[in-house]
Amino acid sequence: QELLTSKLLFEPLKENLKEVKILGTPTILHKNSFNSFKQLEDILIPTSLTRIGQEAIVKCPKMQRLIIPETVKFIEKNSIEKCEHLKTFKCPHHLLENLPKEQIVELEITSSTSNELKENDIKGMKNLLSLSLPVNIEKIPVNMFEECQDLEELSCSLKLFDNISEDHKRRLKTVNFPYDKEFNSNILSSLNNVNEIKVKYGNDIDEKKKNQKKEQTKAKDITQYDRNNS
Repeated sequence: QELLTSKLLFEPLKENLKEVKILGTPTILHKNSFNSFKQLEDILIPTSLTRIGQEAIVKCPKMQRLIIPETVKFIEKNSIEKCEHLKTFKCPHHLLENLPKEQIVELEITSSTSNELKENDIKGMKNLLSLSLPVNIEKIPVNMFEECQDLEELSCSLKLFDNISEDHKRRLKTVNFPYDKEFNSNILSSLNNVNEIKVKYGNDIDEKKKNQKKEQTKAKDITQYDRNNS
């Protein structure tokens, strides 16, 4: 962890680094861990990490996406600052509160311990275009997408889709569902602007789970490599 935040380690590399793999088993990403990395595009966060501290990722203009594993339990307020092109996030439900919501364009919520979204979960995401929700989320407030006027792609369960207002359904251009035996084409009758409808069958869902496991295994391999070479 000390090496991770050491200016002596990163200062000469800041101008050229494009990808950083965090080695070892750090549990906290401290303040200024990644500050002014001009070319940085990707940070691979290990599954040992449980907390992202205030101003941990700052002034990284080339970053476009951030994948946060489910092991991270808390993100402090203003932990991600002045990364104007960082618009794609993939993270569990419990971390939504302190993300830079106003700049998020694409969001995938990887998991949730609850079967419903709260009004504040995506409040402030005025630029959101694409939203992917885990299949166990089945309830949302009536005015959930009121601020998301440009939302055009939605991935969710059939039960959740049935609870979305007709007005918001009409704005969608792409919808994705996991296979459901109750699927009925009449549910889609209000989707006047939809260009594409995808129904994910069992194999597609299994494939997604495999890809998630690969990402977790990759992070664990990095940790194991570091242990073997320390």
